[in-house]
Parts: sequence; C-alpha cells; structure tokens
Amino acid sequence: MCQVRTAWHPGRMMSSGGPVLAGPEQPTHRDPAGQDPAVREPAVREPADGELAGRLRMAVGLLVRRLRQRDPGDLSVAQLSALVTIESLGPVRSGDLAAREHVAAPTMTRLVGMLADAGYVTRSPDPSDGRGSLVSLAPAGAAALDAVRRQRTSELSVRLARLSPAQRASIAAALPALEALLRD
Repeated sequence: MCQVRTAWHPGRMMSSGGPVLAGPEQPTHRDPAGQDPAVREPAVREPADGELAGRLRMAVGLLVRRLRQRDPGDLSVAQLSALVTIESLGPVRSGDLAAREHVAAPTMTRLVGMLADAGYVTRSPDPSDGRGSLVSLAPAGAAALDAVRRQRTSELSVRLARLSPAQRASIAAALPALEALLRD
C-alpha cells in the first residue's frame, strides 16, 4: 500500500495515518465569534524537536548527496574525507588518521596507498618513530580538494539563485545556528 504524504505545514504533524492537527482536540461548539472551530486554521506552532531533526537530516542529506553527484574527478567519499582531514591536521600518522576517520588501521593503510599512488598524498618517515610514516597532502591533493569545493559552491550558488530573496534571507539567518550544530 502506498502512503501519500502531504507537505509539511506549521499547524500539522505527520503520523502513520497522515496529517494530524497539532494541539488539543477542538471543541464541537461554536466559539463566541460564531466561527466553527473545525474550519478555523490551526494555530501556528514550532515543529517538535524530533520532527525538526528529521526534516533537517533529510534536507541536509539530500542536498549534500546532490552536490556530491556533481563532484569532479573520481575520488570516493572516504578518499575526500581523508584528504580533508589530512589537510586540516597537517602531516599525520596513518593510525591517527584511521582513528579520526573512524575506520580500521588496515583500511586506512589501503586508502592512503591508493591516494599516494594517485599522487594526492605523500608519505615521509616519522621523525618520532622510525617504524612509522607521516601522511601529508600533496599539491595534486590540494588541487583536487579545491576543484571539489569550487564545484560544490558553484552548484549551491545556482540552487540558491532559484530561491526567493526571503528564502535566501532565511537561510542566511539560520547559518549561525547550523554552524553551532557542528560543534562537538
């Protein structure tokens, strides 16, 4: 069975059965103004935290996915993530990089090997541990990150240009709150 969902509205919540008016049940009698409460617009409400979190997750996830679809080159999400981390940390041991990226050390060793073979990173001896090596961003890796960032910014600019001035202003006003969500 296919469930049809209606667009979100500040006065509605979704349930498994469809839209539900927020708030207490409306009385069945007429109010003092003579208006039938059943036909009144529901009071505007803020979405519940769970609903807000779900909508935000979906919107951000889909937007990022659409931006990634236009990425130049053939770097995977894991490779791009590793390059960004190497860029931000500077020379880093492969084991530390694996911990930061939440992957197993052997997985990171393979990933760094592929990036090194492609010329995106370099490996050099670790002066504090003769058995280990440090991974650094190579000029080709920096250029690849720059190309991805430029392409994503360009694509996002096109999408922003399609919005109304009020929608763009709303996004600009929400940026400090969105940036606060990034803090651990």
